[in-house]
Amino acid sequence: MLVDFIDKTLDKETTEIVRKHVETCTSCAGELEQLAEVIGVLNKKQEKDPDTSLRQKFMEMVEDSKPTLEMEHESRVDSALKLNLKGPSLILSPVFQIAAGFALLISGVLIGLLVNSRNASDAEVYALRNELSQVKQMMIMAKLEQPSASQRIYAAKYTQEFAEPESALIYALIETMNTDESVNVRMAAIHALARYTGDTTVREALVGSLDVQTDPLLQITLINILVEMQERSAVEKMKKLIRDENTFQTVKELAEKGVARLV
Repeated sequence: MLVDFIDKTLDKETTEIVRKHVETCTSCAGELEQLAEVIGVLNKKQEKDPDTSLRQKFMEMVEDSKPTLEMEHESRVDSALKLNLKGPSLILSPVFQIAAGFALLISGVLIGLLVNSRNASDAEVYALRNELSQVKQMMIMAKLEQPSASQRIYAAKYTQEFAEPESALIYALIETMNTDESVNVRMAAIHALARYTGDTTVREALVGSLDVQTDPLLQITLINILVEMQERSAVEKMKKLIRDENTFQTVKELAEKGVARLV
């Protein structure tokens, strides 16, 4: 709840619960401090207008880098498919992250310049926005592999900005949902993926994750999402949870209700 606490989207009662908890829990207080710092940096806006010649230079840079970016993207997607939805390995260097951050800054400013320019065409603005979206998604994939759990949580939450994320980002979220060492990060990834249930890959991954998750809270979250989706292919997975002697009774009861609603 820490990200929502910072964003002030929790109700009053929950906000007070979180506030009192962090006053006595040094671990969560540390996480809250890290999250606040990350969110503060991401929310800062550049106010200085660059020289308009940067637009041409940036567009030339984009054109030069397109073949490489497309090859890397295709390679990541192919790797993910071969790994059976386990997702691609995204080892992104600090040099790449600095370059991507610079591209975000420049492209964001250039979009503003284009929108305010009388000579700018809709195609130019669309192309630049598309490039900006791609760079942002690559940055998020890099953040999903950061050692700080708070940064990984925020990266998953930030994906809500994209109406149609690229396949590589979807696979990265699926990998995070199934393999991240932090329950809170996996929860954030589940909620992020739940926004894209129109995607067949996402639906299949959410169903398959019932076989992976052992934490009761994650199992409950998945069952609720799948029932809301009316995903009938999840029935057998839920029945498997019901039969498993290691499944918590609360989870079993919810799974039984889910099966009853889906069949």
